[in-house]
Amino acid sequence: MDYSELIGISCSAEEGYVQHIEERSHLRPHPASTTFLLFVPASVMTASMMSKDNTELTISCHQEWIWNAFAEAHAAFITTKSRDRACEWSLGRHIDLWPLDDVRCGDALWCTPDFLTAQNARMSSHGLTPLRMLTPQKDWPTRLGSELLGRTAVESTVGDVLSWGSYDDSGLADSTASGGCAPWSQLVNGRVPDFPAAQRDLPVLQQALAHAPADSHILVSTHVPDIAEEWMVVVHRGRAIAAQGYCIHQPIGSRNIISVFDGAAFTEDNIEHAMQLAEAGAKRLDIDSVAMNIAFRSDSRALVLEALPTWCTPLYAYPAQATGQLLQAIADCSLPDEFNGAEASVGGDETDSRVFQADSWMKRCYASRFAN
Repeated sequence: MDYSELIGISCSAEEGYVQHIEERSHLRPHPASTTFLLFVPASVMTASMMSKDNTELTISCHQEWIWNAFAEAHAAFITTKSRDRACEWSLGRHIDLWPLDDVRCGDALWCTPDFLTAQNARMSSHGLTPLRMLTPQKDWPTRLGSELLGRTAVESTVGDVLSWGSYDDSGLADSTASGGCAPWSQLVNGRVPDFPAAQRDLPVLQQALAHAPADSHILVSTHVPDIAEEWMVVVHRGRAIAAQGYCIHQPIGSRNIISVFDGAAFTEDNIEHAMQLAEAGAKRLDIDSVAMNIAFRSDSRALVLEALPTWCTPLYAYPAQATGQLLQAIADCSLPDEFNGAEASVGGDETDSRVFQADSWMKRCYASRFAN
């Protein structure tokens, strides 16, 4: 996931799982000094910029669809009568082909994990405290359990995976899915170009990991053969604040999907079940802000496909009245510096950390992106 010039975009109260971004080695070096610009018309200055309730959220991305999803949701939100309108939100856009020079711990930020990995490496090299972003624990599948996952899943290091003689050694059977379908494998947190989420039998998986860092964390889970719909649910402070169908599989169980942005129609009766399951998952993880990818099978059974950081999950056409709460849920993921010592890791156990820690494979791919 990847940097160009910084631009300021006016988005005032009166105006109306992310794929990688290929690394672009041909880009010229970033300027020595970069300034973030957020333009707000003078007519709005009194109403929003001078208000104590004004909140600014920076969206760091270069994909237009991600920015448009935020901008359109914000524009729709300001026309609602939601009580959350008391807090006037300002959205600023940063093109993530460049680093952010003026961001600090606690500043509200939406970004991709690869950008955060590069940004934090650069901040560390300049003697600055890296950003702390609230993230599900690395062993979130174990914490959720098979009851909520609806399948078997294990989290392991590359070194351990390379030692397996069969999936039985991991706790997964070689043919646990209907038809003997191979399990899915991916990095636990984030993605790297050479290892996208995919189904792999063990020899293929081990070959894909042959040159990976031994301490990288891999998630391996059994295939669910009959997924009909996927929903995204954001849980904030224990309550599901927004739920929206993300995609439908057509036909059921296939990899051919139609997304909400393509006009997919969803089973409205699923919304309550999706929200209840997401809330149960967030409670198990003991996390204040999280996005849950919920899948519904052909017989309407539901399961948690993934627990995702709210700060890197795009807005999926959620109801306009929920926008204020969604922006707050994202902003609350940006933790103050003191959070790390107090709550990041219980008992010094890294797997219990709820602060994003870039996987060593991601560091290898992205940490030098902003080097100067």
